[in-house]
Amino acid sequence: IESQNTNIYYYIVLLGLVSGIALISYIMASSLLPLNVMGLMSYVEPMAMLVASFLIGEVLSEGSYLLMICLVISVALVMLDGIAAIKKQKGKNE
Repeated sequence: IESQNTNIYYYIVLLGLVSGIALISYIMASSLLPLNVMGLMSYVEPMAMLVASFLIGEVLSEGSYLLMICLVISVALVMLDGIAAIKKQKGKNE
């Protein structure tokens, strides 16, 4: 492996640092954000990765588009449900 990429060990250390920072950030965010927001973020993450992959020139297979469209629709429905719940709660408080 080292003959193919002489900097492989530096990349492995860098990957460990980035993964550690991501884990610590996730743990800190989970203590600050409500549970339902953290759950919603798990649905938003694949869409963010999709956008990032398009930006770097990746191409999806034909079958993946249906999956991504369903994911976008499901996240939109969850967001609409959350907005409706917030409006309903504000109506009760007034």
